[in-house]
Amino acid sequence: MAGLSQRMGAMNRGSRPRIAIVDGHKKEDFFAPLRAVWDADWLSCVPAMLLAGETDGAELILVNDESWPDVAAALPALEQQGIPSLHLPDGIVEWRNQWERPDRGPQFHPVLSTRIACLGHAQQRLMARWGNGSRCLVTGSPRFDQYLGMPRRTPPGEGGPFHLLVATARTPAFSDSQFAALLDLLQVVRDWARSQANVAVTWRLTGGLDAVLGVANRDAPLHEELKQCDAVWTSPSTLQLEAMLAGLPVALLDPFARPLYVPAAWYVRHQKDCGEVCASMRRGDAARWAYQEETLADQVDLEGPAAPKVARAGQALLDAARAGSGFHAPRSEPWRQHPETASAELNRLRAENQALRRVANRTTGQTLYRLLTELERRVSKRN
Repeated sequence: MAGLSQRMGAMNRGSRPRIAIVDGHKKEDFFAPLRAVWDADWLSCVPAMLLAGETDGAELILVNDESWPDVAAALPALEQQGIPSLHLPDGIVEWRNQWERPDRGPQFHPVLSTRIACLGHAQQRLMARWGNGSRCLVTGSPRFDQYLGMPRRTPPGEGGPFHLLVATARTPAFSDSQFAALLDLLQVVRDWARSQANVAVTWRLTGGLDAVLGVANRDAPLHEELKQCDAVWTSPSTLQLEAMLAGLPVALLDPFARPLYVPAAWYVRHQKDCGEVCASMRRGDAARWAYQEETLADQVDLEGPAAPKVARAGQALLDAARAGSGFHAPRSEPWRQHPETASAELNRLRAENQALRRVANRTTGQTLYRLLTELERRVSKRN
């Protein structure tokens, strides 16, 4: 990594790029692996100022969430002004988050950034089917680099202690019925585990599920937790990929009966599944392990660390913008058009229009909050 940093630093000497991360002051850990290999002037830009065009002279915008209305409205306008953007997803695309959130419409219909750095080929295919083919790059995720090269874990024998991490996604449910279904399944897992002499559970639950369930969460960093367990059972979440990368067998807690963009080799949906899945994981079921490894290779680009690849993709956008050679993604028809969309370009315009409407409907309090956030950023920057 040091070698790449030196090479990119040499390439940029005399013309050090200025790169703005949207809300970068809140996302230091997420972008730290990228910053470690890319010599640049790093800025933090809050969404409201991004929309106003106040980017402190940034030549490239990095974003990991386009759902904020200011961001969605600003990115296409900045692109037209010669400032490209790169979307670095912070995780998987999950069906309920994509289609069933009551507070927003589907994401990535279209991608509004100039390019999107996909986790792997599966995510690239998905984005392309939504009309974003020319904007997609396969790079992997810098947040996964810490797990690369970790060996597959040897499962404990039939009678040995089995350390199980049970987790839920950052947002575990998007409706009361989903919360109730997940809680019911977690109660089944809790009661089953308590009946097993050689199963020890570490809980990593969100949304208050730990309190309702009557269990205690552990607050250790995830990569430390993964070193201490033998298997992971989680609701659909990016955690399933991190656990796979850490060499662990992963089962999905799946009470929702929804399609899955990221499948698993094991599932826990009913009480009877608990013992069967545990036994399969203990004996290292060869067929299921092979399926998990195939899934991981499709979902995550495993060809070396991601941070240098993302840095090269961003630098290519910068170089094209500086040269005036045209970094805009060419228009292309999606492989499989979304039924509500006449074209990818029309979908893009609709997303911009929706974002602008949300900006116009801000309350006074919301506007004040954004101004105070910007003031806080500027004060901390001077200090």
